[in-house]
Amino acid sequence: MRAGLAFPRPMSATVALAAALLLGLADLRAALAGWLAALCLAIGVPFGCFLFVAVMRLVPGKWRTAMGREAESGLSLLPFALPAALPILAGAAWLYPWAGANDLDGFKAVYLTPLFFGLRGVAVLALFIVLGLALRTASKGAAVIALVAFVLLDGVLAVDWLMSLDTDFHSSGFGLYVLALQVLTAFSFIVLVTEPDPPAENVRLLGALFLSVQLLWPYFAFMQYFIVWSDNLPKLAQWYLARGAGPWAVAAEVFTGLRLVALLALLFPPVRGDIGLLRLIAAASLLANALEYLWLVLPSLPEGGGIAFAAFALSLLGLIRGGMR
Repeated sequence: MRAGLAFPRPMSATVALAAALLLGLADLRAALAGWLAALCLAIGVPFGCFLFVAVMRLVPGKWRTAMGREAESGLSLLPFALPAALPILAGAAWLYPWAGANDLDGFKAVYLTPLFFGLRGVAVLALFIVLGLALRTASKGAAVIALVAFVLLDGVLAVDWLMSLDTDFHSSGFGLYVLALQVLTAFSFIVLVTEPDPPAENVRLLGALFLSVQLLWPYFAFMQYFIVWSDNLPKLAQWYLARGAGPWAVAAEVFTGLRLVALLALLFPPVRGDIGLLRLIAAASLLANALEYLWLVLPSLPEGGGIAFAAFALSLLGLIRGGMR
């Protein structure tokens, strides 16, 4: 196709996002579930880069040269998070099983209402945007405050958007588990968008940091799993059982296998010093994250998996195209 006939980027993003929303005419809950999985993957870039930029303000070193520009670029996408989340914030009554439930009491009955859910999400994302803008010129003290606030509020979104898909499941480490996924998404983005031929010293530093980032996921994911099974908690175990049968068991094996292969590969210095191999690992990590977000979201659906997958693909394409500069 000639360049002159190609869709302009904003138009192609709008078409993809509109198509994802139109799938809601067939099954609104499934379409919103697909959008949620895509949203969680896409916002991992600015959320994870927020963490990196905040830590860079506090910890000087060569890593600022190796990845500072790319992390700032990822952070600049943060304002897109709020409009991207609006379908989820507005559609909570159709997506979440707790909406309109009569068996909730006490704090849950107040906290888990569609209106409060939407207002809470808007407030958290708006605060993130303000903190992200302030972080560009923040002092060390302000960076500490921003970092602490971000981790706490990011946990609120993780619980609201993902964990509350099943009101019987709860985990005190769920927010950190999702944060590990966001950090992995952001670092994979940084590796993929870094300059085509970076200095060898920068590549080795990126490789060493990538190894550290990869280690976060098995720690937080396994600790949550280990606590549930070792304490013999039937209600919480049901959450894993729903994701350990049929195609979801295969998906779990695939994304776990991709992470383990990446982790083992990064143990070798020649791999950590090769930007081409690091980019391959970054692409594999993003694929694993996409599968894991689908694994987190879609088993909560009683049916409509095909529509959810289509909505995921279209909304992810639209969010990526819309955020590209």
